[in-house]
Amino acid sequence: MNTGAMRNSLKLLIPALLATAVAAHAQSKHPMATKPLTPDQVAVYRAFLDHYLSEDFGLKGMLNIAKTTTPFKADASDLNGGCLKDFTPLPVATGVHAFTNQFAGLKNVRVVDARETTNHGISDPQTNTTIFHQGLFTFSEVAFDPTRHYAAISYSFERPGFGNSGTYVFKLDHGTWRPTLRLCSGSGWSA
Repeated sequence: MNTGAMRNSLKLLIPALLATAVAAHAQSKHPMATKPLTPDQVAVYRAFLDHYLSEDFGLKGMLNIAKTTTPFKADASDLNGGCLKDFTPLPVATGVHAFTNQFAGLKNVRVVDARETTNHGISDPQTNTTIFHQGLFTFSEVAFDPTRHYAAISYSFERPGFGNSGTYVFKLDHGTWRPTLRLCSGSGWSA
């Protein structure tokens, strides 16, 4: 296959793959929370991003964050004696949240609405291709332990050919949420 034909095939394939991903995401609709994100929830998300975007991970380029969170789901082994044992009972999820301006001022972070259109809500085809290749990062809701001194969030990062996911635990330390460097149920995959 010549280069021109391959490019044309990719132009047809990428929107189809995006449509499939968006359709799968749309099928997993959850009710929207009636209350806005709390300052502690926002602080935990920002602490995670500060950590994730640090030199330790060497992320280059834009991090595309899905506009809507997902419910927090813990692996049973993490709850039963694992790194989330102090989080039982887990709070019952009352809905998911949509990010608005919670990440303002963070460099290399863009919130995208993957449900809006097959092009992540952005009309520029070149930008859509870039988002598809850079990947989509999804946050869960924040789960707090009963004392509200620990918080946990799950994340998923997916792009063509590979991805990773996991759950991180944070500790409230003198009024600031800091990662404990405990990664629960982390996994990665590649094609």
